[in-house]
Amino acid sequence: MDEQNLSIRNFSLINSLLVILNNHDENDTYFILAKYLLKHFDDLDELSIYDMADDCFVSRSSIHRFIKYIGFDNFTAMKHTFKETKIHYNAYISYATHTNFKKYVYESMNDMMKSINEMAELQDLLKLAKMIHDSNCVVIVISNTSSSSALEFQQGMIAIGKLVRIVTNSTPNLEILDSLTKDDLLITISVTGNYAIAIGDDVRKVNAYKCLITLNHSMQFEDYYNYIFYLSKKPHSSDHINHGLNNVYTRYGAGYFFDLLYSFYVEKYQTK
Repeated sequence: MDEQNLSIRNFSLINSLLVILNNHDENDTYFILAKYLLKHFDDLDELSIYDMADDCFVSRSSIHRFIKYIGFDNFTAMKHTFKETKIHYNAYISYATHTNFKKYVYESMNDMMKSINEMAELQDLLKLAKMIHDSNCVVIVISNTSSSSALEFQQGMIAIGKLVRIVTNSTPNLEILDSLTKDDLLITISVTGNYAIAIGDDVRKVNAYKCLITLNHSMQFEDYYNYIFYLSKKPHSSDHINHGLNNVYTRYGAGYFFDLLYSFYVEKYQTK
């Protein structure tokens, strides 16, 4: 994939389309176009803007506005993401059809939680909790597909009196990032590392202290982040995972990490 076309906004084509499908009225032009692309996703590589305009009874200018809305410069740029997006979503099927699935998940979950617990002690998770406590503004950047765990963490932090903000590729409020200063904290959650690499140029411009939570040990992250918390000490390292990855870390790792971080934070900073 051509990484120069990636950003916080357009990291996931399917995710952007699903956000529109879930939040727009059925008669809305953007809903119609998003639904069409999702239904014809397997044929997207061969689809032309003329086909789409004819089938959806809309003008090409309407499609161009829609493409801009979901974060791509043009129709060709959107199609360029097709092959990798297809590989990524095929990984969902591979994960669900794993041999002896229940045993695989059970054993993998135990290994994952043990690994994250060990890394929390080794890297001192209290250090990150203190960063959050001491920062004026805390912003979590995370892919929308993993954002539910961040939202739970956000609500929990409100309960203890700390405001945390969230930026995802479906809510790419870059003004928040532009306003951050050296007294603020930016936390990127990217288990595979793909999202962190894709948004690297956006992160580089942020003036805040920058942390990354990831499974990926790529040296590239040192160019973007001041502090990196690794979810495992296993040597998983790649500048881009181009074969798709879907395992217990990508599905449950962020949730467990946030629960652990929240527990550390409450234990240290809850007012008695």
